Amino acid sequence: MSPPIEQLTAQDYDLQFGVNVLGHFLLIQKLLPLLKTTSNSLLETRIVWVASSGQYYFRDPPVKYDNLTDTPSRKKLRTQELYVQSKFITVMLGFYLGKVLAEEQSSNVICIHLDPGNIQSDLYRHLPSLLVTIIVRNSELK
Repeated sequence: MSPPIEQLTAQDYDLQFGVNVLGHFLLIQKLLPLLKTTSNSLLETRIVWVASSGQYYFRDPPVKYDNLTDTPSRKKLRTQELYVQSKFITVMLGFYLGKVLAEEQSSNVICIHLDPGNIQSDLYRHLPSLLVTIIVRNSELK
């Protein structure tokens, strides 16, 4: 979460967009035929999209596609802005795929979103310690 702005994917995409959106999308596209053939009418097969409450902080829709690759406009943004944009895109992709699958009605595959919250991990390793303290304390108040 919030890696240094200089970090990109091998294809020169913003690292957070690459991991949070492109990686999930590619994996799901590869697995979707198998998921469709193994679903049945009694139990749905679930695609779980890892979401974040950070998506609610995406204040500047629509998505600025110039910010997804290594461009001067991307470098003007803070890494947190790129993170919330990537999570917003992830949620929108999940909703879209869920709608497409529901319209197909050829399988019982559904999409759900999971917000793992503030789990203890090294996810915040690139964030300032004050911000981590605020996030953790805020989660304790919920």
